[in-house]
This record gives sequence, C-alpha cells and structure tokens, in this order.
Amino acid sequence: MNLDKNIKIFIQTNPQQELAAKVSKYSFNKFGFNNIELLKLNNVELLKKNFGKRYYRNGKLVQFDPYDLQSFTLLRFLPPKLIDDDYCLVVDPDVFAISDLSSINNYMTDNDFKIFCTKKKSLNRSEVMLINCKKNFKLWDFDQLINDIFSKKIDYSELINLEFVEKKLIGTLDPSFNSLDEINTDTILLHTSNRITQPWKQGLDIDFNIYSSKYNYLKTIIRRILGLKFNNTILQQKYQPHPDHKVNNFMLNIFREAYLNNYINDNDIEFSLTNKYLSSIFWKKFHG
Repeated sequence: MNLDKNIKIFIQTNPQQELAAKVSKYSFNKFGFNNIELLKLNNVELLKKNFGKRYYRNGKLVQFDPYDLQSFTLLRFLPPKLIDDDYCLVVDPDVFAISDLSSINNYMTDNDFKIFCTKKKSLNRSEVMLINCKKNFKLWDFDQLINDIFSKKIDYSELINLEFVEKKLIGTLDPSFNSLDEINTDTILLHTSNRITQPWKQGLDIDFNIYSSKYNYLKTIIRRILGLKFNNTILQQKYQPHPDHKVNNFMLNIFREAYLNNYINDNDIEFSLTNKYLSSIFWKKFHG
C-alpha cells in the first residue's frame, strides 16, 4: 500500500522554536509531505488566556510561562479539534525527518487504536503522535482538557504521558519514529529531545525551567564535588554542545538546506539572533 503523502502533519511551536519548526517543515517536505501546518502558541486564545496561571506538574504547582522553551506542549492535543476526517501526525518543533516516512502507513490500517506513540521505560511519549481524528474521536475535548489542567483537576504529567487515555486505545510506534538524540541506520524521525544540547542553541543562556527536587539538586552538587558522575543538566546555565557529531552535522545541513530553499530567510535569522532564539555560534558554523 502506498502512503498518502497528503496526511496532515502538525508541528507545534512557540516564538522560541519557530525557526526550528520551519526547518522541521522543510525536512518533511523533502520527502514529499506538503500538507503541513505550524500550530503557533500565540494564535490559540484559550492558551493565551492561561499564560501566567498555575497548574500541577508532578504534584507541584508551577506557572504556565509562555517564554519557556517548551510552552508549546499543550498544543499536542489541539489537532483533533481542527480535523475530523483522517489520521494526522503531530510532532514537536525539534523533530526532523531523516528518511522517508512511508512505513507509518502500516499503522494506519489498525483501527483498534486511536493513538500511536513511542514509549520509554513503559511511559508513553507524546512528542510524536499519530492520531486517528475521524468523526468518532472521543478521547478528549481540547477546551475541556485545558480547563481541567488550569482548574487543577488533572496533573500535567498525566496529560503529557497520556495516562488519562485507556491503554487499550494506544498503539506503539517503532522507536525509529522518535529517535532520541541519535542518528542510526533505522532513524526516520530525529528528536533532539535533550533541550540543553539542541545544536542551534549552543552557548545561549537556557530559557527553560528544570523541574528537579531539592534532593536531586543537592545530590548532584555532592556528586560533582566528589568527582562522581552526575546529571550535568541540572546545574548548567547555558546550552551545551551536542555530543553526537552525526546530529550536529545533520542539523547544520538541514538548516542550510532550509535557508537555501527559502523556508527560513534573513529576517527569520536576524529575529532569532536578536531574541537569542538562535545561537551565534551555530550561525557562524551555518553561514561559514
């Protein structure tokens, strides 16, 4: 069966990641997918009304900060409100097509599941979701879901890990559709999931909250003092170089291609540099 390359692809974004989202769009276009829409945080009034409000995340009250790097994540649940006739693919702005997605068609023949996503340590990962949005979609109502989050009826972690959805309705995507910070022979979609090593951010001050307990923070400091292995992300104040040269090279090349094909332009670059959404270190490598 040939894949209908007119499948709707939604890429969520906010101003901080819009440049990456445009490059992500280009990466899908390269393989013949043209029915792509950027879901922009600041265009969704319901979410804008909740900027600054508090909600539960892992049992702790935190603030919905529109300037956080990942403030777009609630947009993952918007697409079924926008279409009601077929499957759609929903991805984060830091997800890029490495190779043709044709094999995803295999999942679209199984109507027992309403969502397909990858898993890690038994947890559902919602940053790449294939959703059956046909008219009988009843897993959630976007407006109600957002109201439940900000009225503190549901924890963000329950939402983002799809814990509020019946397990029998969630199918499993192959890890190749959400390859976490690694490019290998099987990679179809690369997800630069470790925020602190996103290549186009290298050297910038971090602009996201690190949700870690005081215990973990103190443990990390002690391990660093003792010269033991520790989670460097918790203590870092700046974006770090990505450790994988394959990922670095791919990101430089895909940004260059997107620029040469007018998916991003000089105005986008200047805006992103000025607002510190794009690293001057990356730009010099990119432009060189």
